[in-house]
Amino acid sequence: MNRVEELEQKVGELREQVISLEQRIDSYSFEHPDYNLLVSQEKMLLSLGVDEVDDEEEEDDLGLVDPDRVQEHRRYLQACRDIRRLGRLLRELEAAEEALEEAEYEECGNTEEDSDWHDVREQDRQPLDIAARVLKPEVMAEFRRLLESRWEYEVLDRWAQNHPRELMRLSVEDFRYLLMRVIDQAQREFEVQYRVRELRRNGMGIAEAMEVCGVDMRL
Repeated sequence: MNRVEELEQKVGELREQVISLEQRIDSYSFEHPDYNLLVSQEKMLLSLGVDEVDDEEEEDDLGLVDPDRVQEHRRYLQACRDIRRLGRLLRELEAAEEALEEAEYEECGNTEEDSDWHDVREQDRQPLDIAARVLKPEVMAEFRRLLESRWEYEVLDRWAQNHPRELMRLSVEDFRYLLMRVIDQAQREFEVQYRVRELRRNGMGIAEAMEVCGVDMRL
């Protein structure tokens, strides 16, 4: 088995694990509304790249839980662990898919030195560079302080590239609304990322793939 075949097998196995875990996470529901809210917050933390929490500390809190809710609390803790594991699997899958694409490219006889292989995000441009060319310095300072994930950075840069005038107008007229739009858009794109990658591997453009998943990428 050559490197491409090994990576194809690894990607396939990771995809199956991701799908299985996503289905399990979607199946969690709780009688007490607090747990549904907490699980939603855990998913938001996942979108921000925060999934390294000490589960042992959470287990120690069981003595403080209402005895009638212990079993439900245990299911909540398991849901949290599954969400964090999903985050780690998604990163592992993304790395494996990138390695597979490089291996396939090299197998065709191409090298990085004689090609434009790297995606624009891997070039010298830094996150929020495009937005900084469109928005005022004081506005960018607030975005840099408040945005926390690469998904949010990419949304703001994309809107600066594709809708500069509208972005400038909103940043002046209602910064808080624009901030929430960026965060919400990033969350929606994060939630469909696996399905989008699958569609793109089948030849679909990213905007079309997002539309199929019910996400409009425009500002």
